[in-house]
Amino acid sequence: AHSPNLFSTFRSRNRRKVSPAHHLSGPPFPKTKMAPKDVFAMRISDFPESLRPILEEIDNEGDGMLEIDEITEIFQMFAAQKKAAKDGEIALCTLPKDLRPTLAVFDVDGDGTVSGTELAIAAKLYHESKKQNKRLVKAVALLLFVLLGLVGAIVGLTATVIEASKETKTDASGITRVAGSDVPASSGSVIVQNSLHDSYALDYTALDATKSLYLQNADGTAEYSYTITGWTKDTNAKNVVFYSARGDTIAVDELGDIIVKDSSDSELLAIPKNGRKLTGFFSALMTSGSFMMMQAGAF
Repeated sequence: AHSPNLFSTFRSRNRRKVSPAHHLSGPPFPKTKMAPKDVFAMRISDFPESLRPILEEIDNEGDGMLEIDEITEIFQMFAAQKKAAKDGEIALCTLPKDLRPTLAVFDVDGDGTVSGTELAIAAKLYHESKKQNKRLVKAVALLLFVLLGLVGAIVGLTATVIEASKETKTDASGITRVAGSDVPASSGSVIVQNSLHDSYALDYTALDATKSLYLQNADGTAEYSYTITGWTKDTNAKNVVFYSARGDTIAVDELGDIIVKDSSDSELLAIPKNGRKLTGFFSALMTSGSFMMMQAGAF
């Protein structure tokens, strides 16, 4: 004799009057009030040995019995899977519980199954989302490129505005001039040289610019360097006299002859026009907007 299967056991137990206080076979039920699921139960040991490992997986309580709720779950899942397979669908109840809420999104008609059409729609939506992501990446890259271009344009425009707003510019020679013109805009000094023999012919600005003189006697054995503190030009005497810081005077007449005297009016040096030329140093003051030659030259 072989062990009864699930369906024969179920039929045989339905043909017998079952006492609420006892199982059909095995130990009697407890006399206390039982939950509805305990009214009907099957021992897993009554099933063929090959099925027992599978049924033990279904036995949630692990008591070796299949209660009515466990049996109901078996048949519901089997019926749903069979119906879904017949219609070419997937029954959500046959899937792991943690996947059901996710896949239920694709159950458009709410019948507890996911059809091929619904899966196709889901696949299409997924494909569209990937395309949308690619478009978003391209849009972000384009916006970044435009942003970098705008930043570069702003930097360039700012530099141009700053350069255009400058009131002065320095040329290659180092002289600062008013922007857009050749008019100097800063002060500095330059050195020019003139012959001391021609001093009488100079105007007052050039004479006033004389800062120092350097002289040498005919044979080069004596040299004289003076810091000029002032001058006098006498049109009657036809000469110009430079006054040094230590009291010596250097007189130059209209012919260009030079006579140097010390503070006691003793002659130190006399150089005719056709004698050795000496140098004096002048400076030039560059005022804002124009050159004022405070000449300072070498005689």
